[in-house]
Amino acid sequence: MATAGRAPASIDSVVYADTASHSSGNDGTATNPRGIPYAPFVDRVEDYVATREEVEPTLRSFQEMISKYQFMEMNLQRRMAGLKDKIPEIQKTLDTVRFLKLRKANVMLSYTTDEAETLLSSKLATANTSLSHCEEDLDFLREQITTMEVATARVYNWEVVQKRKDKAGEEVTKVMQSRCRKMGYRVQADASLTGTGPKFGTGRAFAKQNNLRHATSDGPRCRTRPGGLSLRSHGQPIVRNSTRKLLEHMSSSQLLEKVLGRNPYADSWRKRIAKFRTIRLSILLLQEILRQEELQSAGGSGLLELLPTLEENRAILKHPSLAGHTQKAIERYVHILRGQDDEERCKRYLEDPTSIPLFIFHFLLRRSSGISDPVTLQRMIESSHAYYGSNRADNTILENNRQNIRDGSEKMLDIDRANFNLIMRLLVHHCRRLEPRFVVKLADSAAQYIQNMPISAEGERKVYITQCDIFNGCLQILRPLPHVQVAQRSTPNAYFWEAQRILLSMSAGLSKPLLVDRGGFRAIREVLSGQAKNHAEAYSAARHAPSWPPYLQPGHGMDERTEPEDNWSRAVSAGMLMQEAGFAKDEVDDAVDILQGMTQDGTPTIQQRAMVSKSRRIGVWEASIRATRNAQEAWDRFRNPPKEGMKPGLHQYSAMFEKLVLREVESDGSISPGDKALNFSTQHEANLAEFERARLRPPSISELYQHMRLNGVQPDGPCLCILVANAASLEIAHQYLRDSPEKSRIIRNLIAEEPDAGPLRLVRMGLFAAYLQVCLRVEGRRAGDQLKRVIRLAESRLSHEQSRWAPFIWGSILKELSQHHHALRISLHQQLDLMLRVMDAIEKVDGVQLSTFTQFHKGVRKTVRQQLNNVFTKDAEKKAFTKSPLAQALFYQMCMASVDNVHPRRSLLHREVGQEDSSLMAGAEVLLLEEAKARIKYMFWTLEQRERHARAYLDGYQIAPLEAMNSRRDAARSDHAHDYMLTLGYLGEFEEMGRLLEWLIQQWGQFDVVSAVNEMEEAPPHADFFETLCVFRLVAEPMLGNDRVSTLLQTLAESGLNWTWPDDEAVKTYAEVHHDESISTLRREEKMMAMRRAPWHGDMRAVDKDGLGDHEYEAAIVRRDSYGSQ
Repeated sequence: MATAGRAPASIDSVVYADTASHSSGNDGTATNPRGIPYAPFVDRVEDYVATREEVEPTLRSFQEMISKYQFMEMNLQRRMAGLKDKIPEIQKTLDTVRFLKLRKANVMLSYTTDEAETLLSSKLATANTSLSHCEEDLDFLREQITTMEVATARVYNWEVVQKRKDKAGEEVTKVMQSRCRKMGYRVQADASLTGTGPKFGTGRAFAKQNNLRHATSDGPRCRTRPGGLSLRSHGQPIVRNSTRKLLEHMSSSQLLEKVLGRNPYADSWRKRIAKFRTIRLSILLLQEILRQEELQSAGGSGLLELLPTLEENRAILKHPSLAGHTQKAIERYVHILRGQDDEERCKRYLEDPTSIPLFIFHFLLRRSSGISDPVTLQRMIESSHAYYGSNRADNTILENNRQNIRDGSEKMLDIDRANFNLIMRLLVHHCRRLEPRFVVKLADSAAQYIQNMPISAEGERKVYITQCDIFNGCLQILRPLPHVQVAQRSTPNAYFWEAQRILLSMSAGLSKPLLVDRGGFRAIREVLSGQAKNHAEAYSAARHAPSWPPYLQPGHGMDERTEPEDNWSRAVSAGMLMQEAGFAKDEVDDAVDILQGMTQDGTPTIQQRAMVSKSRRIGVWEASIRATRNAQEAWDRFRNPPKEGMKPGLHQYSAMFEKLVLREVESDGSISPGDKALNFSTQHEANLAEFERARLRPPSISELYQHMRLNGVQPDGPCLCILVANAASLEIAHQYLRDSPEKSRIIRNLIAEEPDAGPLRLVRMGLFAAYLQVCLRVEGRRAGDQLKRVIRLAESRLSHEQSRWAPFIWGSILKELSQHHHALRISLHQQLDLMLRVMDAIEKVDGVQLSTFTQFHKGVRKTVRQQLNNVFTKDAEKKAFTKSPLAQALFYQMCMASVDNVHPRRSLLHREVGQEDSSLMAGAEVLLLEEAKARIKYMFWTLEQRERHARAYLDGYQIAPLEAMNSRRDAARSDHAHDYMLTLGYLGEFEEMGRLLEWLIQQWGQFDVVSAVNEMEEAPPHADFFETLCVFRLVAEPMLGNDRVSTLLQTLAESGLNWTWPDDEAVKTYAEVHHDESISTLRREEKMMAMRRAPWHGDMRAVDKDGLGDHEYEAAIVRRDSYGSQ
């Protein structure tokens, strides 16, 4: 039997280990001279298998041996190709040396001619010998593969014969049983299947004494009505047998979720729970919760009469299985479960998490849990150690794992491996949703659990197998899942790789390293596929020829001498290790190789930074379409399937549509193909005629869609979402929806002007988000109406459920709201009000997030910029600039609460869109603008505080400093900081701009970060703050004064950062290079701030009026007087 591969000892060995196979005959196995073992010859199948149960493992073992031989064959073929290339080169060099020696040439060489001749002759002989050995080994391997294929066929044929014999025997048995029944004999089944199992004497006696139904015992027989209701003579509520079985077999955490979770049928479950009589702790807690709720609400629902009486409760609590739960403990359990929401329940639990039943912990961490604060998740991770740590409390409460018997009482048992796996899955699920970087903490916990697993009576081998199972299970858990994480939000893959590296390092440190199975290898490859390219991969990508297919061009003189595996990506190398371990690749594995830079025949492709979702099996053809640089190359792959005659299906069309809708990359050269989902320009062949270029040009979306429909393929799934989201018009999107296999009534309701909420919830969230995107792109007179309709749709669809699409949907609406309010056909007041309303909705479902913060402040900035342009273009004769409410808001420093005292705005979701509040005065937009400014600053510092806590929690892990900075969830990246600096400039928040710059210097001035940046020839894009400094100098520096700027310059100098402080010429160049509407408006503001050359407390004549219009001059005076009064 083949064994799985061992986990390598380090990170480097996982992805760069030599993939050559090393087999020897030290264990007595017969081998050829190079150590390749002989394949076993199956003469008698019975020598290998005795029963049909052994056939499958034997065939699997044979297949793994065939895979190993095929892997060796591929390596030898590759080695032979290299030798055939090197031998002529060595021979040519040797001939040259002999010629020089013959001519006695006086040439400066690294060796003497005699030494060179000896060295080259030795290398030539060695190469010829190696080539001869490779040829012999290839013939030997082909013989062994044939032998194994014959052995596989013989075992398979033997199984076919045995199936026929077994089937004949079963038919005889059935005939005999039928005859016995006709003769009146009773045919007994297997006792192990029909037995009632052991009896619980104490529990049964107690239940009989107190007229209770034990949750897992047979109990007293009850008379039953035809309708299935149990009759009890003492007046207890009647419970159907089906309901009783349902409640008895359902886990405690599921019962809690049915009643306390977001369940539309919660009322029905409440009645079932109230009627039921049992000693299960979870049901007793639910009944106590129902009792308290009924007493508080004056018993309007009638549940109080169905609940057990106080005397019954006292009798139940005396049951032996509940002896560990005092009345005080039960009150505490109820207190936790009665929290208003999951966040509050977790906080109550964390007040004292000791001795809390495990099923309550499972309920708090269920997949539908509404935990929203990463700090709460962090504390839940820490508290989970009590349920599987080495210092387990003896009073940990667990549910009995019932199989053949069902014991409804809560047992005082230690946690088993199934509970550990469940806790890990639940915690990782919430980490993916809230803070993916916390997975490294879970990896630490898993490594400690596996290391400290005690040796049981079952023996070391059994424990080792269990450790391998848990180890591989954790490798598969600790990987990102796109269908779980928030839609359109980046994933910090470096932390998932660090989590897997922790487990691999733990395995390598054991006396007997754990074995990595197929699932473990695939999980490692998935994480590596989502990683940014390292130096070797980036260099290999830079060598791709611009032609198609993209062969590798030599980059320097050493590239010709490298082996092919030196150019493999880490994911491809891990795949080779998987093959070497005996796991044959299937189509999914080949597709991953193609996406990561290598086809099945070894030719290069464009390595994509993309993860293959576990929920969908991607094929080779689809992967080849995606592993291209642009739509033209993708179209070439689309027209040339892997096998002749194959017809494109939905997945192939989906990949092609995705390539057609991608935007072109900017020509800055900082992004290489495959790094992002962008189209890179095609290298046109100069010799191609215009007709040939037209033939190679990819079709348009409409042409490809017509091609798809003619082939009988309906748009569905991701393909439908891509088409709808990128449709040229709303009418075309409606046609795509009608052509899809979605139910017609659901589609009719979705495209209706006022859809019903019920059918709307049946639309898949991905399709719903795509439809809203096309609705938001409607222009002209209908734009405002469509925007209001989209907001109504989003409120109706997202108000009753948690969805990973909610932040993306609301963010798209927020982006659309930044248009000019005239284009939306609403007032400025309504525009600002809608922005704040949407922010309320986003924070309600997703809290404060970086993507939301960025979209919100950019929308406010765009709105302010549009109003500034209107003010600047007013008629010069009106002389009304200083009286403008916008000028008052931007150029006077209004009395505002500090950031620490700013409270989120009261929700306005109850208002109708466009409805004006009569209590608001003419300057209401100024108040809304001030509220928006306060919220922007509040969000920034909230993100900063949360990130500070997260970094303190994650301190000590081996994440590259620049990668850690790139994964931060605040505005520390250069692109986020630049956008925020621009926004603060438009809002007149100059002091906040100085505070932002000081904070950036502190964050990037950490020693390890400074060292990492200084070691690089050029800072990565997310660490380049030159443009941010230009904005600061352009806007904030003139208003802050020399003292403040000097302090910032001194702080920058002391930090060790090599940031270049831009001079006046650099600022001017920056403004000219970025001469769009945003920078041009800021430049006009910069001209208005020309008064920096005059003292603050001077008269109007002290302001230089050169280059300023009348209104700009007045604004400069307003700003000067405003700061002078301070």
